Amino acid sequence: MRMQIPIVLAYHKITNKVDFGINTIKIAKFKEQIGLIAKLGYNPTTFHRIEQGENNSGKSIVIVFDDGYEDCYTDAAPVLRTFGFPAVIFPVINYIGKYNLWEPFFLQRKFKHMTKEQLIELSREGYEIGSHGFNHLYLPGLDEDILQQEISDSKKILEDWLGNEVITFCYPYGYFNRKIYTCVQNAGYHYAVAAPKLIYRDPITNFTIPKQSIYATDSLSMLTKKINNIKSLSWPTLSQWLIQKGAFASIALNSAKKLLKSTLY
Repeated sequence: MRMQIPIVLAYHKITNKVDFGINTIKIAKFKEQIGLIAKLGYNPTTFHRIEQGENNSGKSIVIVFDDGYEDCYTDAAPVLRTFGFPAVIFPVINYIGKYNLWEPFFLQRKFKHMTKEQLIELSREGYEIGSHGFNHLYLPGLDEDILQQEISDSKKILEDWLGNEVITFCYPYGYFNRKIYTCVQNAGYHYAVAAPKLIYRDPITNFTIPKQSIYATDSLSMLTKKINNIKSLSWPTLSQWLIQKGAFASIALNSAKKLLKSTLY
C-alpha cells in the first residue's frame, strides 16, 4: 500500500570545522533550522515509524543524513535530542569508520564516517538506519554482480549489525533508472529516496521519494520554501537540480581513479 509521501530534508555534514563544501553546515545554523521546523509545527518522523502506523499528515517531515558522517553522531544528534526529533541515517557500508576517500576534494577536508558501534547506538535510540550502497557508486550502468553488492549486500550487512530490517535505500548521487528501481524493490526495500527532478511527469512513488537537500548557502527563507510543496521548475527545485549536476564531477573523478589503478596494476 502506498503511503502519503512525506517531506524529506537531506543533510550531509554538520560541523564547525573549516570546510568549503556546499554540504557542510555549521552547528548553530543547523540548530536554527531545526528550531524553525519545530516552530512551524512540523512532525519529524522516520519511514519505519510511518510503516508501523504513525500518522503521516501534511505536517510530517523526515530528516535524513546522507553518507553517515561521524559529525551526525557528535554534532547533529545532540541538537536533535534537544527537540526530541528522530532522523534517518544512510551510511556507505565500505566506509563505515573510515574517511570519505570516495569524494573529490576541492578546497575541502577529509571527514570520517560513523563507526559500526555509533550506528548501533543511534539505532537503539530510535534513529532509522537505511542503506546508501556499499561504495557510493553511480548505479546506472553497473553490472548485475556489482548492483547486488551495492543494493542487496549492503542491506544484509546492516541488518546483521542492527538486528532489525532495513527498509529504506538512498540512491547514491540521487540518480536511478528503471533497472535500479526494480533492483531496489526486489532486494526487499519498502522505500527509496532520490534527487528532485526538474520536471515531474510521473506520480511520485515509494521508490522515487524526492529529498530536498539543505546547503550551506540556504537561508531560513529557502528552507521554508523547500519544506513547502515543491513543484516543477520552482527555484528551490531548479537550484538543487543545478547543484546536483556537480555530482558528475565526483563520478568522473572516481571513474578516472579506477581506470588509472587498473592501468598501473
